[in-house]
Amino acid sequence: MPPLLWIFIAGLALIFIRKKLRLQRVLIGICLLMIWVTSTTAFANWFVVFSGNWMNWPMAINLSNPKVLQEIKNQVMPSAIVVLGGGKVKGVLHRSDLMLEDLSKEALQRVRYAALLSKYTHLPILVTGGAPESSSKYPTAEAQLMAKVLQDELNTKVTWIEDQSKTTQENAQFSSSVLQKAHIKHIYLVTNFLHLPRAKRIFEKYGFEVSPAPMGFEFRNEFDLNELSFLDFLPTPSGLQRVREIWHEAIGGIWYQFRYKS
Repeated sequence: MPPLLWIFIAGLALIFIRKKLRLQRVLIGICLLMIWVTSTTAFANWFVVFSGNWMNWPMAINLSNPKVLQEIKNQVMPSAIVVLGGGKVKGVLHRSDLMLEDLSKEALQRVRYAALLSKYTHLPILVTGGAPESSSKYPTAEAQLMAKVLQDELNTKVTWIEDQSKTTQENAQFSSSVLQKAHIKHIYLVTNFLHLPRAKRIFEKYGFEVSPAPMGFEFRNEFDLNELSFLDFLPTPSGLQRVREIWHEAIGGIWYQFRYKS
């Protein structure tokens, strides 16, 4: 994934193209340019829109639309909201109540959206993910942190806590074991919209009927140069991270189709 891809190509040029200096310099120059380009917000926004042609990013649920809410309420099958973990931050000195841990920015966005969805739908919530390593100084599972934030800070009840999974596949597998006991086959799956296509497929493999509940949108579904500023064409960690997420989901989707095709 970028920027390692471009660094790797530049390294090959330095090692194997020593006699053709002009070609070597051109390749290295292209790699440096691509590191710059793929780290900009402008490219990241364009790449999200472009990749949607084959990744099929889901649309956001319009909770302000009465018809949408009525369709949710008319759902015949017993349903639940499943919230996937998005990472945690360790060594948070101002949160001793969370054992010096906290949810990452993305995980906080997910639980916040789950709380909002629960407010409108009155559906029970399952949080899943984050079994810590046995040797870790920070022993709290991410799902435990998610539940605590939802209940203590967002005043939203959590019905089930699945705190043993470490991957999206395990999220689906272990959540299935919990929800089958409650006879729940339909879920609203809350995670970042980039992650949802792959997550939806693996949850469906475990017998769920999945309604996407995506979040994490930062712009509209079309790419508009007029909405960009000069700063959007400068390299930023957030721009590079968004591009890496798309690569990760594209490669992960291919791997999941191969690994869990049966």
